[in-house]
Amino acid sequence: MKSIIFTLLLVATSLVALAQCTPLSSTVNSGLSYANNEVPCFEKDSFGSYTVYFKNFGDNVEAVGTTVNIDSIIVDSVGGLPCGVTWTTNKAAQGHKFVREELGCFQVSGTPTDGEGVYEGVLYIIAYVNNQPNPLPRQPSTLFQNTRIVVKVVLDGASCATETDTVLSTCSTPFTGINSVTSNVSAFGNNPNPFSSFTNIQFTAQNSAVYTLKVVNMLGAVVYTEQVAAEPGNNIIRMERNNLPAGVYVYSISNGTHSINNRMVVAQ
Repeated sequence: MKSIIFTLLLVATSLVALAQCTPLSSTVNSGLSYANNEVPCFEKDSFGSYTVYFKNFGDNVEAVGTTVNIDSIIVDSVGGLPCGVTWTTNKAAQGHKFVREELGCFQVSGTPTDGEGVYEGVLYIIAYVNNQPNPLPRQPSTLFQNTRIVVKVVLDGASCATETDTVLSTCSTPFTGINSVTSNVSAFGNNPNPFSSFTNIQFTAQNSAVYTLKVVNMLGAVVYTEQVAAEPGNNIIRMERNNLPAGVYVYSISNGTHSINNRMVVAQ
């Protein structure tokens, strides 16, 4: 069974400014594949870069607990990169959109100003599947199983960081990405999950505001919405199952401009 959206072949590049990358025709297999020890180190306050090459999936992809056929994907953002480090793809002019089985490349570059450690980036994906006109909600690619972008930062002359040295960026959280509502809402999750009768969706808001809770199925159809008047601090929304069929759903809380997404499972 195929899983994950990308196959990534890691290539370290020289510490100079990069032109737009070009996909490799030799990229054949779909699926994420690079080891942590293959990731080059960036020196703090010095320019660094690397490029990964990938092939988008086609049919029978395991995604958010189900199997779908990929029509196209859009790389929307990347959360968790250290300050001073940015990303792009060879399809920047097309909004980072890749059709099924298309070859592509992904560049990470910049001058990190955060401290030393391993920064776990999370790709945020908008996926069109199963010939449906509407995409799945924007969601972290970890829901497609372990798609990773890693940046290691070291001090001048220090040894390269290891997995045990994981730290968080001071600029972008890996759990929400660049285009999220992190300035307004955090600590996002639901319990129990999976659930059979109800679940409590919990989040922390910094300001009083009205948010929209929306739940969609794997075909992108909206199955539940609710307006929520959030107060500063901890907020809990009790959501009843009602007649929702068993399966995997993606839910979001939106402030009308940006949204943050997660997954819930309705049990048999």
